[in-house]
Formats: sequence, structure tokens, C-alpha cells
Amino acid sequence: MAWDSIRGHAGRALLTMLGVIIGVAAVIALVAAGTGASRLVASRIAALGANLVFISPNPAAGGSLTQAQVGLIAHAVPLLGAVMPVDNSSGPLVYGGMSQGVPFSGVTQQWPRLRDARVARGRFLTAADVRTHALVADLGANVAVNFFGQLDPVGHHVRLDGATFTVIGVMAPKGFAFGGDADNFVYIPVSTAADVLQTDQVSVVDAQVRSAAQAADAADQLTRWLAAWSGNPNAFDVSSEDQLLATVSANRQTFTDLLGGTAAISLIVGGIGIMNIMLASVSERTREIGVRKAVGARFADILAQFLMEAVVLSAAGGVLGAGIGVAGSGAVARLAGWPAVVDSGTVAVAFGFALLVGVLFGAYPAARAAALDPIAALRHE
Repeated sequence: MAWDSIRGHAGRALLTMLGVIIGVAAVIALVAAGTGASRLVASRIAALGANLVFISPNPAAGGSLTQAQVGLIAHAVPLLGAVMPVDNSSGPLVYGGMSQGVPFSGVTQQWPRLRDARVARGRFLTAADVRTHALVADLGANVAVNFFGQLDPVGHHVRLDGATFTVIGVMAPKGFAFGGDADNFVYIPVSTAADVLQTDQVSVVDAQVRSAAQAADAADQLTRWLAAWSGNPNAFDVSSEDQLLATVSANRQTFTDLLGGTAAISLIVGGIGIMNIMLASVSERTREIGVRKAVGARFADILAQFLMEAVVLSAAGGVLGAGIGVAGSGAVARLAGWPAVVDSGTVAVAFGFALLVGVLFGAYPAARAAALDPIAALRHE
């Protein structure tokens, strides 16, 4: 009976379901996009390396570290193992007739181990290269392809920021890590970077904690020691991978709640539309209700009939909205540039909420229909 009534007014029913369709589709698509974005950021943080703590000087608050001072950190915090200064900058890379600006990092021989990186060809920097300020460089995978194509770059000479370097290795593809695409970087000895940039100030310090369980304690100890050493608690920013992941998780939850709440408003608007159309349907079918009551229909029978129509409308809208939401999440992901993650739990919750909307907003029109006086209903024109 509910389907027959809906098919009799198909256009009106579709317009009535529109709010539910949009609400369910928005919940699924937006939450899928938000989840995909947070997982992408988390994977980039994880790609930084294992058990790392990052120390960033804050120049605005007077924070600065020289390469010589970095060694003090390992002695000050026993929980730390390897400590590596990193000097990030950018400059023109020239080979043959090609010139292009590239980011480069001054690092030590510890870089592959700390940042979970591998060398595809040649070798990486050594302690001797750092000690002797050697003019040698390792190219990121994309840099090697852009400048050399299929040619093996190892042994060739390039000019980086005005200095001539010998290419000693090519890094294996790594992709995005937190802070940029590792494949677009050139890696040189940190001591050589100080010569090229004419400063021994470091951009960041990577410190590896001896145990993952001690990362939070190490970060706290570093924060206290650096504040006492510099005399300013704001001179350095200290963060661990766990802290970064926790921040991402908290932001993701806030973002998801915001998107879900916004989309839920569309479902409520859709429920109001269902209530409105059901009230109109009760008014149009008053004589039908009177006839049913006259031949024995009870209050519960009329209530169930009209409530079922409201639930069928909301359920149909939920099914259509779920299909559109799953398909739309892929489109949103392509536009945003990151993968969408459609969670079956989100789909179930959105569909369940659509059914709940049908019950809640269909209850009043159904009760009003069931409460009609049969004699008055039969006289209704």
C-alpha cells in the first residue's frame, strides 16, 4: 500500500526524498574524504622515519642552533640515540643546458637510517664526506629523471646554488613525507651546505629515541633542557611522531564531527519535507481513511499505514543517497587530490539516521490520520 501510494505521486515523492538523499550522500562523501585526508597525512608522518623527535629553532623567539651545538643535545638527553642536524634550503640546479630550482638538504650519513630511505644507485654520503666538506650529492628519484632521463647520473657533475658537485648516488623513490616530496630533493653533506649557504645554523634536528615507548618522555626532556639552555621556553619547538599523529587524529575527529553535523542538517530538512508531504497526503485522503475505519480499520492499522509510507520514503532516499555518496566520494577525492576512504560503519549510520528521520517526522502525520473521526472523515469533500 505504501509503494502504491508513492508510485501514484512519483514526482512529488522524489522531491520529498531529495533532502534525505542529499543529507545521506553528503555524510558519506564528506566523511570519506576527511578520513582519506587524515590517513594520507598520517602516512606521511610515518614516512619520516622510526622513533623520531624533531627540534625546530624558532628564530622569532631567538632560537638558533649551530652544527657544533647539536652534539650537546645527545649528551643532555640520555634517551636519545642518533642526533642529526639538517639544513634545508633551495637553489638552482644546473646540468648541461638545463637549469631548475630544487630544494636541497644538508644531512649526515645517518639520513637513510633515520628517515627510512634507500639508495637505488651509487652510494650515500659518508662520515668522511661530512668531515671533509666534500662536494658530493645524492639526487632524489624525480631529480635524477628530470635532469638525466635514462642516463645514470652517478659520476656526473652538476652545479647547485653556484657550487659544482659530483653525483655519487640516486635515492630510491620514497614519495611524500611530512614537509615535502623526498624525491624532489638533493642531499649534500651538512658541512658543505654550511659552506654553500655561508651559515652553520641548522633548520631542524632529527633525534632518534632509543625506544618508541620513550618518545613522549624524550620530547618532554628535550623541551625542558632547551628552555633552560636557551633561557626562553619558546625558542624551540619539539615534537614527536606520536604527538603529530595525535594532533592529526584530533583534527580529523573535529573535522569529521563538523562535516557530519552539517550533513545531518540536510537530513533534518529532508525529514521536515517528509512531514509536510505526509500531512498533505492525510488531508487529501481523509475520505479514504474514513472508509477504512468504517469497515473495521483500527487506530493502529491507520497509524502503521501512514508511518510505513514515511519510512519507505526515507528508506528509498537513504538507499539513493548512499549510492550517490559512495560514488561521489571518489569524485571528491579526485578533486581534492587524496584517496577517499568509505567506511561501512558511516554508510550504516547515515542510512540508519535516514530511517530514524522517517519514523520521527512521519509519526505526527500518521497519528493525526489515525485519530480522525470516521463519520467526519466520510463527510469530508
